[in-house]
Amino acid sequence: MSTLPSVGSSTNLLLKQLVTATENIQGGGGGGGVPTSRTISTTSPLAGGGDLSANRTLSIANAAADGVTKGAAAFLAADFNSASGVISLDYTNGQKASGSQPGFLSSADWTTFNGKQGAITFGTGVQTALGVNIGSAGAPVLFNGAGGVPSSITLTNGTGLPVGGITGLGTGIATFLGIPSSANLAAAVTDETGSGALVFATSPTLVTPTLGVASATSLNTGQGANQLYPMDQAVRTTDVPTFANLVITPTTLTFASTTTIDFSLNGLRTVTLTGDITFATSNLVAGKSVTVRIIGDSSQRSFTFPGSWTFISPIPANIAANKTAVLTLTSFSTTDANVVAAYSVQS
Repeated sequence: MSTLPSVGSSTNLLLKQLVTATENIQGGGGGGGVPTSRTISTTSPLAGGGDLSANRTLSIANAAADGVTKGAAAFLAADFNSASGVISLDYTNGQKASGSQPGFLSSADWTTFNGKQGAITFGTGVQTALGVNIGSAGAPVLFNGAGGVPSSITLTNGTGLPVGGITGLGTGIATFLGIPSSANLAAAVTDETGSGALVFATSPTLVTPTLGVASATSLNTGQGANQLYPMDQAVRTTDVPTFANLVITPTTLTFASTTTIDFSLNGLRTVTLTGDITFATSNLVAGKSVTVRIIGDSSQRSFTFPGSWTFISPIPANIAANKTAVLTLTSFSTTDANVVAAYSVQS
């Protein structure tokens, strides 16, 4: 049998097997030769073979860098120590370790790794307490500890803050915030007038108020045309008022063939005739008087009055051209039957 130099590798073993197989085929291995009907079969990484009726060629595939596929490999002089059979790593082109893949550490990485803080040893219960009390980054939790003076703080989700813990409030403000009653508000302010409940603008109920000099032009008593208007004296329902220089501004009564005198309107009216006129009334009320000045035009105009009126003067049938007359009506109830009329005309 042929002798191969020892190189200390799996490749040498494969070569020995090939030589032995060749010698057996040729009958030089002491085996007396092999019949041509025998075959040579190969498995990866060897390829080739077949029956022994002819020369056969065997080949070795190249190894793959996948940790599984075996085969032939080539080495540089710097990678392989032929004396000891040691293969060295290619640190220049080899895979370096990173956060996502394994590999070798550079000298700088190794120095950094060795410089890491060693394990921290806590006293009994300290680590557990820290896990409970500190919380997490951005959300610390403090138990019975002082928070110091933060540069800023947001209390959107803050709860449990007592009103009494707020400083800088005026007298009574904290009490009002706790119980917002009218009495507590009055105690909290210092320039109020009067007493009682808080009053708002819409429909308040006032008890014996002193209004002073009002800037309004009228006082709405809910009586329509009968309500009180601005005057220079106090008027009470149980008193008999006196008026000095009471002035009533007359208004115009629009002429129509049937002209209605509305007792809810002004007590002095003026109507200018442009044709014959029939008088009627509306909104009669006991105790109301209306005086109507009648101005005739260039023609004589006839009058028609409600038949139930009571005249205390002759009932006029007409008014002469270009004359002025005065018709005064006083109502004693809500019907024409209780209207007393008086008429006078320019001579």
